[in-house]
Amino acid sequence: YYVRKRVMTQAFSNKVVPLHAYELFKLFFLSRTGGYRLTKQIDTAWLLSQGPAPLPPLSERPNIFVIAVESYGRMLLDQIDATGNTYRPDIAAAESLLNAAGFSSCSALSSSPISGAGSWIAYSSFLYGLDMRNQMIYDHLLADKNMREYNHLFRLLQKSGYTNYRLNAVGVTYDGVAIPWEQYSRFYSVDEWIHFIDMGYTGQMYGLGPAPPDQYILHNTAKLVKAKQKEPFSIFILTQNSHNPFHTCPPYHANWQDCCIPPEQVERKGAKLVSLPDINHYYKAISYELKTLSHFIVKEGGDNDVFILLGDHQPPIFSEAEAGTETPVHIITRRKEFLQEWEKQGFLPGMMRFSRRASQSIVTDTR
Repeated sequence: YYVRKRVMTQAFSNKVVPLHAYELFKLFFLSRTGGYRLTKQIDTAWLLSQGPAPLPPLSERPNIFVIAVESYGRMLLDQIDATGNTYRPDIAAAESLLNAAGFSSCSALSSSPISGAGSWIAYSSFLYGLDMRNQMIYDHLLADKNMREYNHLFRLLQKSGYTNYRLNAVGVTYDGVAIPWEQYSRFYSVDEWIHFIDMGYTGQMYGLGPAPPDQYILHNTAKLVKAKQKEPFSIFILTQNSHNPFHTCPPYHANWQDCCIPPEQVERKGAKLVSLPDINHYYKAISYELKTLSHFIVKEGGDNDVFILLGDHQPPIFSEAEAGTETPVHIITRRKEFLQEWEKQGFLPGMMRFSRRASQSIVTDTR
């Protein structure tokens, strides 16, 4: 561990994981002490009794894409005019591209349970509709067999006839580590995993994963799922290329298959052993994600498909604790009447207005 500018950096191999000292304090101390006390108060039987009821028979069953966008936080809005922050033109370009293809959207800010690290806690809280808050609570619920009956989003879809897919795009193996895929499958109601080995990727790897470019990940996953011809389906994807420390951002290709560069042409890139992220690299990574996601939806989205894009947490290092934990959420589909139901819950039309408090005009205060 190294300490620079109030940031502690965990370095291993050629990868670095910079975290605020406060984030480490939360992860390794507060989450263990306070989290342990909270787990003793969890009444699983009560949770099950209060959980969502099974869905009534659905007259329509659109395919659903839930995409957690790594480190997509409201800091982008708070620093909307900062040098290098291209969020305003990027989100405008994404919305314009989607609208031209017949898609509409609505957006809001959601409060993530964490900030800066712990994506699995954030998206699990979203999927379950529960504030898991820290690692101890997450571990407790993951280990509780009774939670396999809890009607979270994907379990409700599964009971309604959906085939649930989940992507694991990280291209590394953990020697000697037994990853409990079956336990995760039961906890998240996964019918079928798509692993890195299934994707046939031979090009350059990027980021902390390491993983293929998100452009390849998204399009190839859709291709593999659609080839199985099991509709309706739902897919959960966590993007990879906007993950801390943001050192390498893939190029965007006109043809997503061009991401798969032959190994002999690959330029080997890696993070410096001890270094802090550059905020301009973060801005560039989010710009890449917005372009990639909007083009993916236009190319792969059907008339009834629903796309849910949510930020998992604020980016580490750049966002201080007082900046809060809010992240953007976008609902995108061609079915305008579907979006109207979200707007009744406070979502605002489009991708450039958000229905929570904020200091910049891009966000609308609807209190």
